[in-house]
Formats: sequence, structure tokens, C-alpha cells
Amino acid sequence: MPRYIAILFALPLLLSCNESAEAKLLAQKKAEAEFEAKLKTEYEKMFGEPISDFEFLTKKVDYYKIEDYIIPPKHIPIMSMTRTSTGAFARFEDYHTSKEQEIELDILEWLDFVNMLRKFDIRNMKSSGRIGDGPWRVGFLFGLEIQSFDTLKFHFERDSIWLEFEKKIDSAKAKIERDRIAKLDNNLKTEYAKRFGKPMNDFELSIMNIYFSYCNESGYCDFYILATKTATGILVEYRPSDLTADLPAIVLKLDILEWLDFVNALHKCNINEWKRHYYGKPSEKENISDFKKSWNLEIHRSDYNFNFYNGQDSYPHNWDEFIKVMTDFEAKIKSKAGAK
Repeated sequence: MPRYIAILFALPLLLSCNESAEAKLLAQKKAEAEFEAKLKTEYEKMFGEPISDFEFLTKKVDYYKIEDYIIPPKHIPIMSMTRTSTGAFARFEDYHTSKEQEIELDILEWLDFVNMLRKFDIRNMKSSGRIGDGPWRVGFLFGLEIQSFDTLKFHFERDSIWLEFEKKIDSAKAKIERDRIAKLDNNLKTEYAKRFGKPMNDFELSIMNIYFSYCNESGYCDFYILATKTATGILVEYRPSDLTADLPAIVLKLDILEWLDFVNALHKCNINEWKRHYYGKPSEKENISDFKKSWNLEIHRSDYNFNFYNGQDSYPHNWDEFIKVMTDFEAKIKSKAGAK
């Protein structure tokens, strides 16, 4: 086929691709314009005044801690807020689980956050020059980076002004976490009532994560299950006792109904009635090697309290009932993970 004929055949396809790309670009610009108009409207409704350029143009805020006594200085993320086409999402380490959480925020929550930054007059705060001065600078700095019409970077020592700002950031983070838990709890209550035909009790509802382990006398836990409540169910980290020490634990997700079954079964074990510690002496019939292991159970709750129980050679009166719950849960994990 002559070259010019091939070009004629390809031309409609090329034009179609260009039109498609242009249509996507136009749709994207239209969506952005609509969102920006909504930002202005909602802000004025909330605060009774027009949105400032600083608030309107802010796209991302990173808040972090800096270990400035090492070279290069180490940045430890505390919270990151990023604007999206519908609101924002926040990333931060969850107090209850020590895992990073990513939470979607609506447009009102984002506006409330950037308004807090403006009211604090963050743009006029003076940045510390300590960063990078040398390894003899033992301590921490705090950093804030704001991507707006320009990128603003601040490094602060913990003076009275920064401590006041830190309280506001912590308050915003706590509110986001409370709102997340409230939304999650409402969903759990609804699904629990459907599944069991009764209301979910406070103990079951408050559980954020559960950690159960067997550990040897050196403190190494060669068996453990860590189950963490998420917006969609459970994130499980599991180390079976036969797993080689240098292999990573099994990590997988279970759905929300499996979380509800698990906490309901645990509630029936009356864990709240257990003592904190159980210690006993080996009987003559038992193998002394069995007593090198101890057990631990930790339950972290949404009210920032936790239940902690441990023991060695001694157990609660309903231990068999509890172990059946954990064994059944382990079997479910193995089944989901495809383990034998």
C-alpha cells in the first residue's frame, strides 16, 4: 500500500484520538471550575466572608517532625492533607493502630482546615534556621510545607507560638479521627443489627484492634494475630508458629461481616471479667519446656483506653472457649490466605 494511502486511512483515527484528548481536557477544566465555584460558595456560607487567595489556592499541607541531630536530617510525617475534586484526603498515623490511615474529607472539612491555617496567620510565621546546622543540634524541629500559589516551607522550634499552632493541628487531626470513627460506627451498628438481630454493645463497638500472641522467655512472639478495624472490615497481620523466623508475617483483608462475627464471639467470652495477670506453677505431669511461653492479649479501644491481659502457666476460667474463638479465626485467616 502506498504511503500516502496509509496516511489517509490513519488520519481519521488520529483526529479521533485528538478529539478524545481535548474532550477529556475540557471536561477536567469544567469539573475544576465547578469545584472552585463551590469552594467559594460554601466558604462564604460557613464564615460569612469571601475566601482568601491563600485558602483558595492551597492544594496540599504536609506537617512533619524533623530529627535534626543526624545527617541528613530525618523527616517523620505526622499528617498530610491534600485537596481533591470533591474535598480532600488526610493521611496520618492512627493512634490506635500505629498504622497509616487515609481518610476522605468533604469540602466543608477541607475549608474548616485551611481557614484555621489562615486565622493563625501561618504565612507570617518566622521559620527557624536550625535545620542542617550540624549533628551537635540534638533535638527535634517541626516542619510545615504548604503547596499554594507558591510553596511555603517552615521549620520551627517548639516555642510558645509553635505549641499553640501544634494544638490546633492536633485538634484538627482529632476531629477528623472522631468523624471517621463515628461514620464507621454507624455502619457497624447497622450491619450488626441485620446480622444478629440486636444492638451492638459498647464493648464490641469500641474495639479498634486486637493483638493476641504466644511469646517465649526471650520475648520473641513466634505466634501472633493482629486484627485492626478498618472502614471496610479487618486488616489482619498473622504469624503462625511454624513460619520461618526470617519470613514476613501474612497480611490480608477480611470483610466487615467477618469483623462483626469476630468481636461478637469475643464478647461472649466475657473478657471484661478477666484479671490483668495470670501466673501459675507447672504440675509434675507437664513438660517444663512448655513454661517458656507466655500469652498476651491486648484490645485497643476508640476511647483511647485498652484492655491488657497476660499470663504464664495460668489461664482464665473460660480459656478453652476463648481459644476456640481464636482457633476458628486463625482457620478463617488461613483459608483466605490460601495457607494449608
